[in-house]
Amino acid sequence: SLTSTSLTVTSGTLAAYPIGTMVMPLRTGFATRQISSKRFISGDAITQLQFRVDDNDVDLADTSAFNQFNSKVLIDGCNSVRGTMSEQFERDIVNFDNATGLTSQSSPWAVGKRISQLALLAKGKQGAWEVRQLLHALRGKQISFYASSFTNDFTVDADISSGTDVNIVNVGYTQFVQSRQPRNVIRIVYNNGDADDIRTILSSSVVDSTRETLVLDSSVAAHTMAQVKKIMLVEKVRWDTDAITIRHELGDTTTRITGPIKTVLE
Repeated sequence: SLTSTSLTVTSGTLAAYPIGTMVMPLRTGFATRQISSKRFISGDAITQLQFRVDDNDVDLADTSAFNQFNSKVLIDGCNSVRGTMSEQFERDIVNFDNATGLTSQSSPWAVGKRISQLALLAKGKQGAWEVRQLLHALRGKQISFYASSFTNDFTVDADISSGTDVNIVNVGYTQFVQSRQPRNVIRIVYNNGDADDIRTILSSSVVDSTRETLVLDSSVAAHTMAQVKKIMLVEKVRWDTDAITIRHELGDTTTRITGPIKTVLE
C-alpha cells in the first residue's frame, strides 16, 4: 500500500536504507526486438534492449491535475517542442477530372484538420506521474481534449471594453473561418497578472479593411491593448498516435512527453 508519506510492503526488506534512497517499481516484460550489441577491444560492451511491459492491469487514469474546458482536459501550459514545429493541413478532397477538359473539385468537410506536435514538459516525480496518468486517461487516439495553438493568432486593434466584443486586426477570420469548429474558441493571455480568458466565438463581422469584431459567448473584463499579451486559438484535438514517447532527461528530474496531435470535427 502507498500513501503520501509511507510505503508498506508485503514482506520485510533485506537491509536498512537511509533517507533519500530511491524506490522504483519492478515490472514484468519481455524483449520485443532483436538484441544488438557493440563490443570494445577491452572486453566491455554496449547492449541495447527494448522491452514491452504486459502487466498494466491497473487503471491509472486521472486528469485532476489539469484544467478543464467544456468537460474536457485543457492543455494550457507551454508547448515544449524543440526547434521548429511541423504542421500539416488535411482535407478530404473529391476531384472530378476526365483528363480532357475542365476539372472540378469539392470537399465534404467544411473545414480542414490541422496536424501538429505537442510536447509536455513535466518537472519532478509528481509532474511526471500526473502526465503519465493523463496519457492513460486519454487512451491514445480515443479521447479528445483541448490544446492551445501556442502562437499569436490574433492581434487586438483597440482596447478591450467590458463586454462580449473584441476588435482585432483583420486577418480574414470572418471571410474564411466564419466561427466554425475547431477554430471558434480563443484564449486571451494578459501580461498584468490577470487570469486568462477562454471564450467561444459566436460570430464575427468585418468593420473595415483593417479591423474585424469577434462576438464572444460571455463578457471579458476591460483591458488596454498593452495588457493583452496574445490571443490564440484553442482547438479540440486528439493524439494522432497510440504510441506516445516519454523521455526522462539525464541528470535531472525533467520528463518530456512528445507526440503528434490532430484537430477533430466533433
